[in-house]
Amino acid sequence: MKKNRWIITLLALILLLSSCTKTPQTPANTQQTPAESELVQTPAEVQVETPSETDPHISRDGVNYYEKYDITDNGDSITMIDSIDQVVTIPKHPEKVANLYNSHLSLWNLMGGEVMAVAEQTDEKPVEGIDHAEIIGKIAEPNIEKLVMLEPDFCIIAPLPSNQETALQLNEMGIPTIYLKTSSKDDYYRLVRIFSAILDDEALFEKFALDIEESIQELLANVPEGKSPTILLMRATQRGVSVLNNQTLNGEMLADLKAINIADNAVSGDRSEEFSMEQIVADDPDVIFVTEMGSNLEGIAQKRKELLEDDPVWSELSAVKNGRYHILPKDLFTYRPNENYLEAYTILAKYLYPDMFTE
Repeated sequence: MKKNRWIITLLALILLLSSCTKTPQTPANTQQTPAESELVQTPAEVQVETPSETDPHISRDGVNYYEKYDITDNGDSITMIDSIDQVVTIPKHPEKVANLYNSHLSLWNLMGGEVMAVAEQTDEKPVEGIDHAEIIGKIAEPNIEKLVMLEPDFCIIAPLPSNQETALQLNEMGIPTIYLKTSSKDDYYRLVRIFSAILDDEALFEKFALDIEESIQELLANVPEGKSPTILLMRATQRGVSVLNNQTLNGEMLADLKAINIADNAVSGDRSEEFSMEQIVADDPDVIFVTEMGSNLEGIAQKRKELLEDDPVWSELSAVKNGRYHILPKDLFTYRPNENYLEAYTILAKYLYPDMFTE
């Protein structure tokens, strides 16, 4: 009897020990640990960065115009390369600016840039709001001694051959000076990028470059397909009349509008050439455009009449007979259109494709 009790007690002890050592089962719905759950993100949690958030120099159209135009942002200054390969570092928000080139001056002024010195203004197209500025000689002959005495921290000089040596000298003297040509629309956009970088305001680049280009592209998208009018682009001065190809500022706009310039094969580079009336008659362009250069408008008109309009064959040209011989306004087609590029394109489009603008 005692033996049986001992056996029963031993069996109970074995069962108790086995239940204590059994590994507990993990429930099927056990949640991940915090470390594991952090490795998994739902689509709503994934954040996609836009280009402008990853690089502030990438504009809304996805292009880095600093990189495109070889501009370096140094924080408190920018570094750029001008048209005579000068590497120039310009302080941001310069306080003593000498802007000696009216085309660049008008844009700088419009973008909110201040000036303390300018070149002599012309009666034909003066820049407003600069009466307080010191006059530093003529555009082609700035008074260097007077300029140096003013100690500018940034200088813009007219891109004329006579000014190349002056630009080099001023930079050697420690005055950041740029010599910058703008002979195309893209050159204009580069100038806007430089100015907006100096003024440290991205909104200016959007307003004076991206907005304008988008509007131009909207206009170009409406140009009729399969219609490429032939044109002749001419320049009249007191000395004579010449023909221009599409490697000029106005020629570039006409090419964008799908016009075919009959002078393209006759003129190389961005030069102008004397015209041949015989060749004009032979090609008989659909539209003729003339720009005028010089301040003596009466003298220019007289020379144009003498060389073109008084010639008996001129009135027989299709463009003349059809009322498609146009003298283009100087403020948009002799001077650079700058912020008025869209207006210039629109005028040319109306002359080339009048059906686009019928009301």
